Amino acid sequence: MSRVLMGVCFLAFVQPLLAQKSAIQTAWNRYRHGEYEQAREAINKAIANPQTAQDPKAWYYRGKIYYALFSETLDPALGDTALQSFRKAMEFDKKGFIKTEMISDLQVFYQFLYDKGSTAYNDQDFQKATQLFSLAGRVADMLYELLPEESSPSLDTAAGNAYEIAGSSAFSAGNYSEAVDLLKKSFRPNYKSAYAYQLIAEIYAQQEDWQNAEHYAL
Repeated sequence: MSRVLMGVCFLAFVQPLLAQKSAIQTAWNRYRHGEYEQAREAINKAIANPQTAQDPKAWYYRGKIYYALFSETLDPALGDTALQSFRKAMEFDKKGFIKTEMISDLQVFYQFLYDKGSTAYNDQDFQKATQLFSLAGRVADMLYELLPEESSPSLDTAAGNAYEIAGSSAFSAGNYSEAVDLLKKSFRPNYKSAYAYQLIAEIYAQQEDWQNAEHYAL
């Protein structure tokens, strides 16, 4: 094969990849300038392309972009996408290059969810509180996976507490099946709330499920 032909083949391979890397950088630049909708469009194109679909930085940027959109709207679908994107970034980041930054972002994410969830609960918007505290529990679960073992007890408590309040919110909203599921998620090696057990027992008693009611009664 001639050098000219080899060069053409090389460019044919490299140019599409460079274009996709450029799309990732464009998304990041848009994000940094607060142009979140344009950033979302660019990053979704990047992760849809096979050449960058497993790029951890692309997924990490996507998590930050969707978190920014979520923080403006509190749309649970955006928050869910942000967390899913961070998880994808964690899966593809085999060497842990972005682990420290992602831990910091998730800690901010958890605190934001807890604060906004508390406001919703105090305003008796129990549906919103359920969504926010449930997502906070999932964020704490992911931090539990990422942080060193010595952090496990406090993260266990953070997750358990978030799920307990989510369950209590669901109960107040009249969503009893969801309440039971969330309250059961609150039970951790380092977090077991008597209130959660009592609330589950009360729900089962209302449903005349006496076996389960007795099981969770203290």
